Amino acid sequence: MDNKLESKIIKAFFYPNKQDRILFELLKNMHREVIHRLCHSYNDYIDRNYVVAGSESKKGRSSDDIIKVMQDNGVSSLCYVISEYEEFNRKQCKLKEALDSLNSCNGFAFLIVGLPSGFTFFQGESHSSYQPNFFLKPKMRFDGIPWGK
Repeated sequence: MDNKLESKIIKAFFYPNKQDRILFELLKNMHREVIHRLCHSYNDYIDRNYVVAGSESKKGRSSDDIIKVMQDNGVSSLCYVISEYEEFNRKQCKLKEALDSLNSCNGFAFLIVGLPSGFTFFQGESHSSYQPNFFLKPKMRFDGIPWGK
């Protein structure tokens, strides 16, 4: 786990009045509570101002489509994952490997934070008729390089 990166993620995408609670839960290794919140009420936690226009979908997306969008937004082959699945949770790993595994699980919500830019893919809990998912773009890239360079 990388507390400094997790703090950057939460401060970049979560509503200010929710950040302390989420950071506390991650610091105390209560990540299941964070995932539970994202499964049932992600709209109450994720600040919609950072959702990339036109990226919202109610259908699942292929790993290849997600990777293309992420690479177009400064993501290397690495990512940081916050999920229910211990194999990847709170770890830095290969983007394709994480997406292939998490997409095939069709279960709980997860965040895949692309490195080094911070461009992120969120997938919500799978329901019978839809699976909310979208991309998030931080105001400032995590590596400090301005967007568009």
